[in-house]
Amino acid sequence: AGRGKGGKDKDKVHTHGLSWTEEEHRRFLEGLEKYGRGDWRNISKHCVVTRTPTQVASHAQKFFLRQGSSYKKDKRRSSIHDITQNARDRDSSSDSASHAPPNNAGPPPSDD
Repeated sequence: AGRGKGGKDKDKVHTHGLSWTEEEHRRFLEGLEKYGRGDWRNISKHCVVTRTPTQVASHAQKFFLRQGSSYKKDKRRSSIHDITQNARDRDSSSDSASHAPPNNAGPPPSDD
């Protein structure tokens, strides 16, 4: 049996046509790290519970296109798809009480 509008995702919050929030995108990135690229069902079920697997897959497609785009970064509008796992890690580490530099000696992280 096919899953149309009355399928398993009937309990999802109605978000069709609404832009993704930063929180949803951050949860998407966490799910991507945990479940891997292509496991949209588990990312939807366990991480971005407000979105269907199809919505997660569509968001991922746009996200990966944006990451691989050769379009000049300074010429385009900013987008939620510009938030990457590295940016998320930097944001969470900047919340720590100590702002002292780390003790490890090595090259600074690249800003890809």
